[in-house]
Amino acid sequence: MAGPALKSFGHSALVALGIASVTSLPFTAPLISPNHEFIYHHVGSATPVFLFVTLGFCLSWLLFTVLLWVAERIRWIFLVVWFIILLSLPYALIRGIAFFAKVDLPHGLIPYEAIVCLLVFPAIMSIVFALLWRRQSAVFFRHLQPFVEGVFQFTSLFGLMVLGNLFWLGWQARNLNEPRQLHQSTSASSASVATRNMHPRIIWLLLDELSFDQVYDHRFAGLDLPAFDQLAATSTIFTHVVPAGTRTDRVIPSLFTGIPLDDIHSSPDGQLRALHDTASGSWQPFDTHQTIFQDALDRGYKTALSGWFNPYCRILAPVLDSCFWTYRTAYPLWNVVAPAWKNGLAQEKSSKHIDDYQDLLAAGDALLTNPSLDFAFVHLPIPHPGAIYDRHRRAITTNGGSYIDNLAFADLYLAHFRQILEQNGQWNSSIVIVMGDHSWRTFGWRGLDSWTAEDELASHGGKFDDRPAYILKLPNQQTGASINTRFAAKDTRALLDALLDNRLHTTADLQAWVDEQNP
Repeated sequence: MAGPALKSFGHSALVALGIASVTSLPFTAPLISPNHEFIYHHVGSATPVFLFVTLGFCLSWLLFTVLLWVAERIRWIFLVVWFIILLSLPYALIRGIAFFAKVDLPHGLIPYEAIVCLLVFPAIMSIVFALLWRRQSAVFFRHLQPFVEGVFQFTSLFGLMVLGNLFWLGWQARNLNEPRQLHQSTSASSASVATRNMHPRIIWLLLDELSFDQVYDHRFAGLDLPAFDQLAATSTIFTHVVPAGTRTDRVIPSLFTGIPLDDIHSSPDGQLRALHDTASGSWQPFDTHQTIFQDALDRGYKTALSGWFNPYCRILAPVLDSCFWTYRTAYPLWNVVAPAWKNGLAQEKSSKHIDDYQDLLAAGDALLTNPSLDFAFVHLPIPHPGAIYDRHRRAITTNGGSYIDNLAFADLYLAHFRQILEQNGQWNSSIVIVMGDHSWRTFGWRGLDSWTAEDELASHGGKFDDRPAYILKLPNQQTGASINTRFAAKDTRALLDALLDNRLHTTADLQAWVDEQNP
């Protein structure tokens, strides 16, 4: 009897492997998908994540094996097991394929409450069927069983590939965020202190999702942004900026390299490997030394960066003298299983957002107060939704709010940013660029649970204005100005090169330079 039982258990294990490979897709896809997007943005060690997902996959395989083996021996649960398996597949397939295809699922495609219903309701109904119409239902499923099991036996090959990829990619990412050797300026390769003091300090502040329309063009009624107004009084505002894209992980490399791009390719070890050039339609390798930071080093500057979301210290280490980055994100597993408790998920996201901001605030302050770091890039996660600030209570919060609240918070940071530079005698003499990577992406946020009535009103019903804010203060500039001609954000590297070369001294110089970019 041991032989048939063992054979039956092996058959169940083979079928169960196919089932586990499909039902686990929402958890395994982020780690095995060819774009490696999760690993690229992961800030901690990757090994625990791979171990956790691999263990979960193996446990689900074991669970399905036992359930199928028992179902063959206890007839009344046969229908229950197969009902639950078959009705859980569509959701798993949709989520998994979306990860592989790099498609953002429409909000509410399968509500979390529906997931619970898909699991609980079929189980209850299956028990009812099994008890009331046991014979008829069993006959039907017995005829269907060979075909279904054959499909899953074939799918088990994919399960073996999943396991193999988890082990291989986990090995590739084992050193994901170990400290990298940064660029180290030497007397032979950098200018002397006296020479560095002859050129103006350049400070580039990127506020994520900062909208020109909301800051300067059609400001929300009653919203005060005194720091942005003060900046405009002695700076040049670009009113017609053509964004480099709408996704930060694409936009930032475009700003750094000057290449118009619409896609990137990262490697299993979390490096940025290739950029897709929209002008030529071809892929080209990402070269750290073909960025604005290398340009600055070549001109005797010391480079520094404090940033959010993108793995700056991993992909730019050779051209940075100082670096800090962070991006706390829950593994997609949390996004799949947690939110029958939506408020809990929203507060968890807000808490991570706040932690990122506070870490970047401290790192940015350290960078700004060190005048020897004279080419500095600071990227903060505000006013990016969801809201982490209540402007009415003037307090950081995890209970949500609107984009307008976060915009008021960005104004507070800008005042803090300016105060630090003024206290250190660095404001008037420095070149300061304040910009958004892209505008407020109303097309993506509208309809989400975090979208508020105030968001709806401020955006005029979700209208998308694609212009990011873009403000430039030249050294000792005392009057405000505007550039109303078209300016492509991808030309930021070229603009910074002109500033590094000390070719732009007045707003008239700046206007003439922009005109040259638009023949």
